[in-house]
Formats: sequence, C-alpha cells, structure tokens
Amino acid sequence: MGKKIASTAINQYVSFALGKEVFALDVMKIKGVERLSDITAIPKYPDFIEGVINLRNEIIPIVDLRKRFGMAAAEPTKETRIVLVELEAFSVGLIVDRVFEVFQLLDNEIGHMPQISRSTVGSQFIKGVAEVRDRLIILLDLNSIFSEEEAQTLSGGVR
Repeated sequence: MGKKIASTAINQYVSFALGKEVFALDVMKIKGVERLSDITAIPKYPDFIEGVINLRNEIIPIVDLRKRFGMAAAEPTKETRIVLVELEAFSVGLIVDRVFEVFQLLDNEIGHMPQISRSTVGSQFIKGVAEVRDRLIILLDLNSIFSEEEAQTLSGGVR
C-alpha cells in the first residue's frame, strides 16, 4: 500500500459495496440511508443521474455510483440502498449495492493510492485506502465525485 497520512485524528466512515469492491464515505457527510424507492427521471440530465425522489418534502437528485464510476450496471436487489449525502448546500442520494457498517480509522491508518494508480479512470475520486478486518476499503473523497459543472447541475432547481 502507498505512503500513510501522518495525522492521528480519529474519523468514522460508512462502508458499502459496489459489485465486489468495498468503498467508504466520511460519516459526517452522510444524512441517512434509505431503501431504494421510485425515482422520477429528469430529461437531459447526465446518464449517471437517475432522476429525483421526494424524501420528507425535499427533492433529492439520485446518482447511480456504478454508472458514475464506469462500472457495469446491476439490477437492484433487496439490499440496494440510497446513501443520502450532503454536498455543500444541497443533498444527493447515491445508489449503492449494499451498506455494511460504520467503522473508525485513525488518519495514519489511511494509505495514499500509489501514483501509478492515479492514471486509471476514477482514481480522482479516491481519498485513500485502508485495511479493515483483513479487507481493503477504498475511501472516497465526496468533494471529488462531481465536477463543478456536475454539482451545479445536481443543485440547480432541485434543492
């Protein structure tokens, strides 16, 4: 694994699956986890934006993380979930295959991705990797998942 981050601050993460890979997001950015519900498609949005849902009187755009990361599509199952996250001044729902658990990591337990990996598609979304219970988990940088233009599309008119 790559070079470790020096700080020893403790952070909590929520882990989830996309296919066989396990990813995690900072728990402080997560507003909740919901079962997959009916999504209303919005014409002319990027392909990875499935549409919107009305959740407790808030219209929330829904993003299929598999599509966003260029992964093969999968049929929803009873374990498919929407992870609600807070991006700047608006919320977004992220469709994931399965949510696992909340876990803690010290900053110095997070390894940076090796430079050679940074040239691969999707590596710009990765904050680092960590080994938790003998499994490598990819830690995502929520602020890098969407470009500024995509964030404007997601927030424009659907707050």
